[in-house]
Amino acid sequence: MAELERACPAHPVELALSRLLLVVGFDLALALLLLPWNTGASLVSGGDAGLILDWLAPLLLSSGVSAVGTQRYGVMAGTLGGLSLWGVYVGLHVLVDQGALALSVHQGVIVWGLFLIVGLVCFVVALRQVGRMVLPEAL
Repeated sequence: MAELERACPAHPVELALSRLLLVVGFDLALALLLLPWNTGASLVSGGDAGLILDWLAPLLLSSGVSAVGTQRYGVMAGTLGGLSLWGVYVGLHVLVDQGALALSVHQGVIVWGLFLIVGLVCFVVALRQVGRMVLPEAL
């Protein structure tokens, strides 16, 4: 695989971000396609829409931070950043499930909405930076 990546005229960072964006974009498209079949469930009342939001928000946040970290600081920083945020998400879920952290449904929607917005902003920042990269000439 490394041989193919070196033969490609695109920079390895561009390849990594495009793979990440492809997977997250596919997940986002599937989630948006499933929303009309929620039989009246809204984001506030929970149901399937709440499940999709609960799953998609941390995915976008950790993937977006991972994309920015990979693009600016290298693969290890991007990986650790994404894994760290996923750990924080799991910790928040444990605290809420045990009753140590009380969040109303509306507060949960606000938190997950912020996760979605920050994740999308991180993706936009990472993709804009890749567009500005000076790539080496192909041999």
